[in-house]
This record gives sequence, structure tokens and C-alpha cells, in this order.
Amino acid sequence: MTGLRTLRVNHLLWIQISPTSRTNDSRTQKSQNALVAGVVAMIKATDLVLESELKYNKDLVKFMTDAIALTLQGHHDLNTARSRAMKNDLNKDYATLCSSSPVDQSYEYLFGDLSKLAKDITDANRLTKTSTSLSPTG
Repeated sequence: MTGLRTLRVNHLLWIQISPTSRTNDSRTQKSQNALVAGVVAMIKATDLVLESELKYNKDLVKFMTDAIALTLQGHHDLNTARSRAMKNDLNKDYATLCSSSPVDQSYEYLFGDLSKLAKDITDANRLTKTSTSLSPTG
């Protein structure tokens, strides 16, 4: 189950957010840890049923895989809520990080590769400012 974990907030962003936001995010991370542990248990149980030499119950496997999918959707939704909750605490140029969908679970951090994202945002902001200054007024 590689990649299935609670995503952390990059240290450079963590120090920018308010103590209240950090406390709230830490609480949410603890809930997500329990959610991830539950998903891991469901996956292991489903694997045991599928690997069993006994005739397994197809309905049980369907219910388990549905439960896994629904729980993972909740985990994704919590990541989205966590990132949006930090939006007001970040520099306005980087608040757009909080509007995008959370990255996939292959990353360790909630916002993915921060150095790449920061470069992309800086480039986009520069392009926006350049195109605005070139626009005819009137």
C-alpha cells in the first residue's frame, strides 16, 4: 500500500499559517491517520478473502471494495478541505496553491513538489502582469 498516507504540509508553508490553522490541521491529520489505518485494514481483509481457498462471497468483496473507494474519497476530500483552510494564511501570490486539487498520494506533502509549484506560480504571475501591462486601456 505504497503512497497511502496522511500528507504533511511543507515546512515553508507550515511556518506561514496561523497557530490556529496549524492546530486545526494537526487535528485533521490525526483523523486522517485513523482513516488511512482503516483503509489498510479493509484492503488486507479484502485480500484475505480473495486469497482464501474457500469459496469467497462476491458480495462481501464488492462491499469491501466499495467501502475502500468511499473511504479514499473521504480522505481526498479532507485533503481538499485542509488545503483550502490554509488559503487565508498564505501570501496572496501563493494562495492559488489552496485552490487546486490536492496532489496524488505519491507525494509526501499536501501541495506536492513545492519548488516546482512555486516556480509555476511565479511564472504565471509574471505572465499575467506582463499581459496586463501590454493590454490596451480604454
